[in-house]
Amino acid sequence: MKQTKNLFPLVFILAAVSRILLLFHKTPLRWDSAVYIEMGKYIWSFGRSGLFESLRPPLYPLLIGFFLKLGSSLFFLRIIDMLFAVGCIWLTYLLGKEIYNRKVGTLAALLFSFSPLVLFWNGEIMSSIPSTFLALLSVYLFVRKSYNSAGFFLGLSFLTRFPQLLILPIFFVVLLLNKKIKKIFWLLMVFFLTISPYLVFNTIRYKNPLEPFFVGDFVVKNDEIAWFHRSNSYYLSGLFNDNYLILFFTIGLIILIFSTEMKKKIPAAVAALFILYFFTHIHKEMRFMLVVLPYIYLVSAHGIIGMFSFVKNRKVSYFIWVTLVVVALIPSYTYIRNIPPKDDSMTLAQVFLRENSCSSLWISNPVQILYSSQKADELLYYPVFNLEKITDLRKKLDIPDCIILNECDFPCIPEENSCQDEKEMLINSIEESFNERTAAGKCADRIFTRKVI
Repeated sequence: MKQTKNLFPLVFILAAVSRILLLFHKTPLRWDSAVYIEMGKYIWSFGRSGLFESLRPPLYPLLIGFFLKLGSSLFFLRIIDMLFAVGCIWLTYLLGKEIYNRKVGTLAALLFSFSPLVLFWNGEIMSSIPSTFLALLSVYLFVRKSYNSAGFFLGLSFLTRFPQLLILPIFFVVLLLNKKIKKIFWLLMVFFLTISPYLVFNTIRYKNPLEPFFVGDFVVKNDEIAWFHRSNSYYLSGLFNDNYLILFFTIGLIILIFSTEMKKKIPAAVAALFILYFFTHIHKEMRFMLVVLPYIYLVSAHGIIGMFSFVKNRKVSYFIWVTLVVVALIPSYTYIRNIPPKDDSMTLAQVFLRENSCSSLWISNPVQILYSSQKADELLYYPVFNLEKITDLRKKLDIPDCIILNECDFPCIPEENSCQDEKEMLINSIEESFNERTAAGKCADRIFTRKVI
């Protein structure tokens, strides 16, 4: 393809403007968003507010809690999340330009910018986008041979979302093949020094530096949410629907196989490791693909540009670019057309906790305490809801003075046949000892306050 003008500034402006507009059409925050927000409250209040889940990485809650401590609103947190997304677009372009060329960087940034998946999670206050920003920065610095800085930002990325660790062995192999043994040592040293405060904290709090990873492994192996148990075709169809041009990923891989430049293969290696990791997990959600999309689109863009590199005619070149832009925007146009109206309404549980204070509170969903300064003393769903958890809850049933539960929030592990019966008995015990402030029925919040004798 003949040399064209740099279109990235236009792509970047359109991407930024679209995200700003989308911020004003957001639906209520979701489960994981609420967890990160409430963890931020917990950390910065020294345990007097919010909740804590040990299996979650600490860095994003720390950042969220810092801004909340300064008096920031949840909408401001959405803006911060959006800025990380815009940063990912910028870094995707820079990485593509550095490894391949400006055209690949621009096209990859375009595909990532207007991915329906990325647009959907814009401003949702989740860890995927911030961790991807830090990971992309790390890879970019690595390609630029700033290895120590790459190790530092990869450490921060890991502390934001644990699977980002998969990039570390790729750095190791690339340096090893280039016989840069000292660089390996210092990169690893910087990485582990960056995450060492977290490991020390775990050692002090849990007597085990790796405790969160054991808890996470336990939760994954005992995942009770059956509707997230999907085949690998779920990801394949989801990625194809995200953008049809992703089919060029295979062509990009073929081109890279014959490349002699090691750095050109880095995005493909990162994409392959992430895909292998997520495809082997029984719990599958499309949002998990957010961390791998920049690398998939970099390889796809490389395949597209490689296929049309023979085009020398300027008019044909422009026609191809226009066609690519139109095809890239079709999925996002379909998504934007179907955006639901903005919903700022609060649930009954959220209203109750803003107007009342509980000395000891049990909840079944982190969203229930989102708009209050209340501390959740017990999470009915965490780490998993099984017979052992039910036994523990029964022993402590005389402690809480408020319980907010939604029976659909904490399903039983399918392997435990008697769990459902025990769960119903537990709820019956709660109904006997507490007044029900609202009888909302199944799959809705039920608010219980202790009976005064």
